[in-house]
Amino acid sequence: MAPSPAAPEGSSAPVQGDYWRALFHRWFIQYNPLYLVSAALVLVGLNLVSQGLAHEGSLYGPLGIALLAEAYAGILIGGAALLYRRGQERSAVLLGLLAIVYQADLTLHTETCAVLGRVGVVPALLWLGIFATKLLGLGRAFRVHIRLRTLSTALLGAFGLVVLPYIFPHVDRDGAGTLVALFLFALGALAPRRLADSAVPLSEQSDWGRLVLRRSVIATWAIWSGLLLLHIAFWSLERDIALARVIPAVLALWVARQRSEGRVWAITAGAIALVALAVPSYLSAASSLAALTLLVRAFSRRSVTVAHDRVAPNGPDEVPSPYRRAIQQEQAETIELVPLPPQERLRLFTGTLTASYLAVCTFGWHGGAWPSHSPWLDAAFGIVGLAMALRLGARLVLVLVAGIIGTSLGTAGLLPRPHSLIEWGALALALGFSLLLGSLAVTFLTLRPSDARGPTPREPDAS
Repeated sequence: MAPSPAAPEGSSAPVQGDYWRALFHRWFIQYNPLYLVSAALVLVGLNLVSQGLAHEGSLYGPLGIALLAEAYAGILIGGAALLYRRGQERSAVLLGLLAIVYQADLTLHTETCAVLGRVGVVPALLWLGIFATKLLGLGRAFRVHIRLRTLSTALLGAFGLVVLPYIFPHVDRDGAGTLVALFLFALGALAPRRLADSAVPLSEQSDWGRLVLRRSVIATWAIWSGLLLLHIAFWSLERDIALARVIPAVLALWVARQRSEGRVWAITAGAIALVALAVPSYLSAASSLAALTLLVRAFSRRSVTVAHDRVAPNGPDEVPSPYRRAIQQEQAETIELVPLPPQERLRLFTGTLTASYLAVCTFGWHGGAWPSHSPWLDAAFGIVGLAMALRLGARLVLVLVAGIIGTSLGTAGLLPRPHSLIEWGALALALGFSLLLGSLAVTFLTLRPSDARGPTPREPDAS
C-alpha cells in the first residue's frame, strides 16, 4: 500500500487522530451521557429491588433502599465538587443537576416512613437532616452561597413531604385538599423571584459563568416543581384528596405577583363576590385565601425591569452567537425588586384585615340569613383597625371600623331600621350629605399649600 500523501506544509487540515480525540473529549468528558445512564439505571434498580422487598413483606427493606439512594446522591455531589475543581465545569453541572433530581426523594422514602407509623419518625427526621446537608454540600461543591430564602423554601418543601403523609389519615377529603393548597401557597409565597435571592457565587465569575449559574438555578426550581407534583399525584392515588382546592391557591399566588395594584383589588374583590353569590358555603375559605393573597402582596416587592447599555462582544458590527446573545440579553435587561410604596402597603393591610373579618364572620355559614355578630369579635377587629389608623395612618381602615360599629348597633337594635319609602329616602339623603361634608373636610385637612395654589404656569418659549 502506498503511503498516504502528507499534508502540505502550512496547511491547517486536522489530523484524523486529533479529530477522534476531540470528539471523544466532547462526548465523554464535557457532555458525558454515561452520567445520565448511570442515574437512570440506579433509579430503575432501586425501584425493582423495592418492589421485590414489598412482595416479600419486608418493612425495613425500603429504608435500606432509601439509604442507598442517599449514598448515590452523595457520590454525585462529591464527583461534582471534584470535577469543578479540576476545571470540568460542564460535567460538574450535569452531576449537580442529577443530584438535584435525587434530592426530591425519588424512592418515596417519606411516604414509606408514614406507613411505618411511629417507627418511621426517626428515619424521616434523618432524611430531613440529610436533605439539608446535601443542599449545603451542593453549594460548597460549586462555590456558591445559597441564600437563606432558598434554604427556607427547600426545607419547607422537604418538611411538607415528611409531615403531610402523617396527617392525611386523620383528616377528611376536603381537609387534605386544603392542606395541600396551603402547602403550595406557602412554598410559592416564600420562593425567591431573582437569581440574587437564590444563589450568589463566592468568587468572581465570567459572563458565561453567570449565565450557567442562572440557568442551573432555573433548572433546579423546575425539577423540584415537577417532582413535587409527582409526590402530590402519588398522594392523590393513595388518599382521597380534594385537589380542586389547589386551583384557587395557585390563582391567588398569580394574583399576588401582579404588577398592577388595581388588578389585584379587582380580581380579589370579584372572586369574593362571585363565591358569595354562587357558593356561599365557601365564602369563608375564599375570604381567608383573599386575606393571605393581600398579605403576601403587602410583604412582597414589585418587579421593575432595568435596561442597561448593550455592548457587542468584539465590535458593533459582529453578529453574536446564540450563547453570546443570551448573555447580552441578560446584561441588557435585568429585573430589580423594589419595595412597595407605604400607602399601597397600608391599603393592602386594610384589605387583609377586612377579608379576615369576613372570613371569621362567615365561618360555618351556608347561605340564607346573615350570621349574627359576636360583640367580642367586633371589638377585637375594631381595636385593631383603630390601632392601624392611629399608629400607621391607615385612614381607609376607618371605613371598616365604621362598618363594624354600624352593623353591630343595627343587629343590637340600637339603630332604627327604615321601613317605608320616606324613611329609606331620608336615610339616603342623610348619607349623601354626610359623604359630601366628610369628603370636603378630608380634602381641606389634607390640602397642602402647593396644591392650593395649583400648578405653576409655564413661561412662553423664547424661541
